[in-house]
Amino acid sequence: MKILLKDSDLFFEKEKPSLCKDAGQAALLIVIFSALTTITFYVGWTKFAFSYGAGEAMVWITASTATGFLAVTALLSLIAFRRLDKKSFGDALFIMAYASSPIMLLAWAPHSVVKVVGIAWSIIFLKSGLEFYSKKPHKESILIAILTGAATIALAWVTEFYLIYYI
Repeated sequence: MKILLKDSDLFFEKEKPSLCKDAGQAALLIVIFSALTTITFYVGWTKFAFSYGAGEAMVWITASTATGFLAVTALLSLIAFRRLDKKSFGDALFIMAYASSPIMLLAWAPHSVVKVVGIAWSIIFLKSGLEFYSKKPHKESILIAILTGAATIALAWVTEFYLIYYI
């Protein structure tokens, strides 16, 4: 709990951005999230069911999650660094690869409380990463983290709505 609330910037002190490493970490999180989400659909933990096989569902969920992750990373780059170039996108990817870990590892669970905890935890990590790595002031980091979190929730709601009603 200490690392969550007080020392979450320890990661940023030890790590430096690496596009390949950060993209690999994000890809691994996306695949884990997609696999666990696919399992919840096929085990029957949710009311929604795909009309095709688990492999196809996994590919669909992975593709849509990766697209959303890249969109949110680009949005973070625009909001936090006020530009969208290779450097700012790489910096945003570095922060997002770490900050999104809690939500990616918890959001597959079909319980709202677990998802809220994952979102809150990710927003705290996002704020810490912005504050430590990009040297943003405390208030600005909080605002950017909340805006990015709200945009992520809106994107997830819109795409989930699409998935449920139009497949």
